[in-house]
Amino acid sequence: MHAAATWIMENQEWDFLAVYYDAIDHYCHGFMKFHPPYREGVPRDLYDFYNGVVESGYRFHDMMLERLLQLAGDDTTVIICSDHGFHPDHLRPLKLPKEPDGPAAEHSPYGMIAMRGPNIKRDELIYGSTLLDITPTVLTMFDLPTARDMDGRPLLQAFQQKPELKVIDSWEEVAGDCGMHPVGEKQDPWMEQEALDQLVALGYIEPPGDNVQKTVENNARESKYYLARVYLSKNDYANALPLLEELFNKYPEQSRFGLRLANVYLNLGRTKAAREVTNKSIIESEKLQVQDIKANYKEQQEKIEKLKQEGKEIKEKIPELADDATLLEQIRKNNRPTMELLQGNLYLAEENPEQALEHFNKAKIANPRLPDLHINIGHSYLKMQQLQDAEEAFFIALEIDPDSATALAGLGQVYIQMRQFNDAAEALMDSVGRIYHNPNAHYFLGEALYRLGRFEMAAQSWEVAVTQAPGLKKAHKRLVDLYHKHLNEAMKAAQHQQMINKIIEVPEQGIIPSVKKDDTLGTILEQTSKKKLSGINPEKIITIVSGLPRSGTSMMMQILQAGGMDLLTDAKRVADKNNPKGYFELEAIKNLGKDKSCLADAQGKVVKVIAQLLAALDKGYHYRIIFMLRDISEVLQSQQTMLDKDGQDNEKLAQTFQQQLHRIQVWLRKQNNIDVIYVKYHDFIQQPLIEMEKLSEFLERVLDMQKCVKIVDVKLYRARR
Repeated sequence: MHAAATWIMENQEWDFLAVYYDAIDHYCHGFMKFHPPYREGVPRDLYDFYNGVVESGYRFHDMMLERLLQLAGDDTTVIICSDHGFHPDHLRPLKLPKEPDGPAAEHSPYGMIAMRGPNIKRDELIYGSTLLDITPTVLTMFDLPTARDMDGRPLLQAFQQKPELKVIDSWEEVAGDCGMHPVGEKQDPWMEQEALDQLVALGYIEPPGDNVQKTVENNARESKYYLARVYLSKNDYANALPLLEELFNKYPEQSRFGLRLANVYLNLGRTKAAREVTNKSIIESEKLQVQDIKANYKEQQEKIEKLKQEGKEIKEKIPELADDATLLEQIRKNNRPTMELLQGNLYLAEENPEQALEHFNKAKIANPRLPDLHINIGHSYLKMQQLQDAEEAFFIALEIDPDSATALAGLGQVYIQMRQFNDAAEALMDSVGRIYHNPNAHYFLGEALYRLGRFEMAAQSWEVAVTQAPGLKKAHKRLVDLYHKHLNEAMKAAQHQQMINKIIEVPEQGIIPSVKKDDTLGTILEQTSKKKLSGINPEKIITIVSGLPRSGTSMMMQILQAGGMDLLTDAKRVADKNNPKGYFELEAIKNLGKDKSCLADAQGKVVKVIAQLLAALDKGYHYRIIFMLRDISEVLQSQQTMLDKDGQDNEKLAQTFQQQLHRIQVWLRKQNNIDVIYVKYHDFIQQPLIEMEKLSEFLERVLDMQKCVKIVDVKLYRARR
């Protein structure tokens, strides 16, 4: 890698070069356990042999960096960054989790960044940077715009003369070769195992063999899991929840799914569900551990038997395998610290700190150095207003891990309660200096600074808090009060008051009910979105009928046509026995991901768009969407009848469709150019006049009710639950 980079620098014209050196990561995963100081449990002979490997690896990279700097020259800006660090000390786990990313447990959350260049400050610290800030910073250096859909920001504090900022909505919208697949060739984000099964069922691809099938299933499982973890890192519980629910229901023995799902439930205030998932996860995990012990014992026996057959001497004898009850007791003893910590967290979430402390103290007896234990003990005492005990607990946590941003934030909250505001501000500044993206820490830092009379700095802290968490209403309230009473900023106060009003009006998108097998889609989605298009010229609005295939979209198109609205169709798909009155489709819509030009003719008209294509709509138009909902079992029954696949097990496909609809609803909520009404197919059949009144009000126009009602044909309601 280094040879390729230096050859390019010496032999080609370049204005930007990025090089990824991954050897340090391998050195540390392989040999950090032998890095000084010596740790109990590491074989001494291996420590003596390997203790210099990590340091030598870094020295080797310093030599390569020296050559890169020579070739780059002093007129080039150089950035060195890492996405994480490594625990070189007692925080390094002795055992790794049994999952594909198990080695990540050895990582420290703190990476590093260093910059050098003509316009870069010298001997300055950069606070609050993340890996997502690197690209916006590089774009800014080249006088190119950053994008509003980027999570990161330019690191302006690093520049001697701050560059002019340019911003666009999204680089995804900019034409040009960027080395990515064209939009139409990208994999659909929901192409998972269920989608593969559906393609096989439809005859588009051959079924893979057993081994390939297992590999695909495992890859799909891990992809969903890591996608859920990405959502969790952004506190996006709405998207993480259905993924984790699906994984836990399918793989209950994998505690990693259950424990993360329980954590989501806790954050959504659903403690009963969290407790149920935790208990089930513990039971299934214990069963799996018993199976692993038995399998390992059997494997050792087979090895010994093979050695005997080869006539080799057997020195070691395997102890007899204990019975299941004894094995289970031993497993529970080993797991007790973690299990007690989990139970304590549940009681803490239920606002029962006394009961939580009982479990935390049991965990402390079993393992006094358990990560996060003393932080949770500190928060329990904080809830009980036992401030000195809380302070001591957070000090112990910091003695175990001096860089714990969470422990520092907890200590800051204790000092606020003690009215030691200088100490509180110092602890909270240390906390956000380590992990900047922590809106609660910024909120409490603002409280400490406010009490110290540092109103400008308090405003900055609260502004950061609401930037990171726009729904943090308490921070908006403090800003309204601060701008009115102390900073004479009436306009800013009004802006935050508007945000408060918006938070009150719009439910938090993170709280979405869980999906159960017997849920109808109509019970898990909102009926109608807030009006966003009032005052828009109706001739400029595109009306869309959407939903899953076989959810009643064709019937709705007929109703709107009978009611006096213009449809945009091409009649290429003709009526058949499945839709005897026609499909009312526009062929060009199927290519919406590649070509959106057909939407120009849809203004003032009605067009049918399948639910999974809604995200491909052109953002330059206004839309009213009539989203058809139908019992998922009826939808799939109708689809299978259409495919002549009656009697097929649809559980996987039902789960996939449910998750897709959750994601689509979350996306729709975020769009300022879209109004939505969710129409239940069953209700429309049973009480068409009532439902048409609602529809007419939503469309802000008068429909011809008598003609509309005539379209509803109960005889075509053939796939019934």
